[in-house]
Amino acid sequence: MLRKKTYPYLCLVLAFAAITSMPWGSCLAVPEAELSINWRSLYSDWQKSHCKWSYYLSGSGKKSGFAMCGQGRRPIVILPGYSEPALKYMETVHDLMAAVPDAGPIFVWELPGQGTGDRLGYTPVLVHVDKDFRYIDDFLTFWDTELKKPEFAKPVIVAHSTGALVAFAASERRPDDLAGIMALSPLVRPNLPMPVNFVYFIAKSYHHLGFGEFAVWGQASRPIENQKFETNKSTDSTIRWNISHNLLVESPQIFTHGISWDWLKSMIKMGGEVLDNSSKIKTKIQIIKPEKDFYVDGSSSESFCKSLSRCSWVNIPGDKHETLQLVDKRRDEVLTRITDFLKQ
Repeated sequence: MLRKKTYPYLCLVLAFAAITSMPWGSCLAVPEAELSINWRSLYSDWQKSHCKWSYYLSGSGKKSGFAMCGQGRRPIVILPGYSEPALKYMETVHDLMAAVPDAGPIFVWELPGQGTGDRLGYTPVLVHVDKDFRYIDDFLTFWDTELKKPEFAKPVIVAHSTGALVAFAASERRPDDLAGIMALSPLVRPNLPMPVNFVYFIAKSYHHLGFGEFAVWGQASRPIENQKFETNKSTDSTIRWNISHNLLVESPQIFTHGISWDWLKSMIKMGGEVLDNSSKIKTKIQIIKPEKDFYVDGSSSESFCKSLSRCSWVNIPGDKHETLQLVDKRRDEVLTRITDFLKQ
């Protein structure tokens, strides 16, 4: 269990006399210094006492995993991005439960073929989908079985990257059933070295030639042990990067890396559908658009947001792609915006 007694002291050190009268929990999150010491308690003891792990049967006939943490009647759904297991989001779950105690339960839904779920291709580590709209179709299956319950209010989605694309697609297909979407570094269009239509043509050609499960050029899986913080383009936090890295080294069965041609084709096609059908979206949306996002095309998400009637976006200076894995200063700003959004 994280040591609650250390929080007033840490808050005092971080914010000096300005917050001396505030109760425990005033600090938005566990500071990196505390996290580096107690991260195993958070990702093991704490999550085991607060979360239940389960799965549902995907349309592919395979199992897909999710975690449900806490209780309540105002569900929050976290949709991770490419290659991210639900376990990676336990720090975020912990922080949201502390900051918005009247909300919940918090669900962390794993993209099909990732995390604790069965793989969808013959290469277990490679991120792959077996059909174009696998993610959104399976998310609606999860929605109908876990979220569409009479005791639940409309869910709010907190989604990162590919998960945000799934959330946008869901808001088009179920325009009246969502309370809001907080989208972090949303993947509307990937950041590509060539025009998106040309890349889609290449990916579609590989699919028709029977090579859809092969890795995209330069995107083959690399062993988790060979990955280094110094070469990552997602986060500036050594501590949070090391924690995520250690979780995967210690649980290699939840590790995925690299993308297939079918996955790339699917994401481009789903992004195109979201852009073409944006007029159907009625959901309140806020987009966090990092300044230094290497992986997604921020201009596409900005244009998408401008086309909606209830969308706003925020540019976070210095932020990288994984906005919830950054150093405290930048992560706290993102977390504040999420909690404010959830309290509306």
